[in-house]
Amino acid sequence: MDYRELNKATRKDHFPLPFIDQMLDRLVGKPFYCFLDGYSGYNQNAITLDDQSKTTFTCRYGTFAFRRMPFGLCNAPATFQRCMTTIFSDLNEDCLEIFMDDFSTFGEDFNICLSNLEKVLIRCKETNLVLNWEKCHFMVDEGIVLGHKISSRGMEADKAKIDAFEILKNKLVKAPIVAPPDWTLPFELMCDASDYAVGTVLGQRKGNIFHPIYYASKIVNDAQVN
Repeated sequence: MDYRELNKATRKDHFPLPFIDQMLDRLVGKPFYCFLDGYSGYNQNAITLDDQSKTTFTCRYGTFAFRRMPFGLCNAPATFQRCMTTIFSDLNEDCLEIFMDDFSTFGEDFNICLSNLEKVLIRCKETNLVLNWEKCHFMVDEGIVLGHKISSRGMEADKAKIDAFEILKNKLVKAPIVAPPDWTLPFELMCDASDYAVGTVLGQRKGNIFHPIYYASKIVNDAQVN
């Protein structure tokens, strides 16, 4: 679904997202945390009936429109953040920090943190806000928030982010090794297109790693892309 034309015609919503550095400063140094994650966050916001037709898309089975806010709309982040800020207005920046669908509640001791968690969960139930159980962590002494590890000791960089950066850095400074294809493995063809070009990559997958063998691209006009 391509919402670029709809986004061009949309009046922009400038509701601000929280400043990450300020939010992290308020979170660090607490002995207990609960980290909650919203389930398919945008899709929990209903679209008014008059505006549903604006999200219409076409597929082989006909035309369909969203009744819930889809991903790809330019105002989706601001709309969702405003919704969450409104739902938790009396708890936000007191015992709860919200960044989109990531909710972090805390307490100065175990019982206070448990009480704050109860308030948040009751509010979720009252407003039909669904959480992703698999991504929630309760009554822990440390956790990852927006790529940073926070705890009573302070704030640290997420080790997984550092390791990923080291892998990327090594790939950038080492020349690629050209290897012949393995004729015992299946080939994969990946295709993509933009407003002015089409491209394809022929390769093979060995384990979880995709190894490209041949690249091809061509500059074309809009009619050819469509």
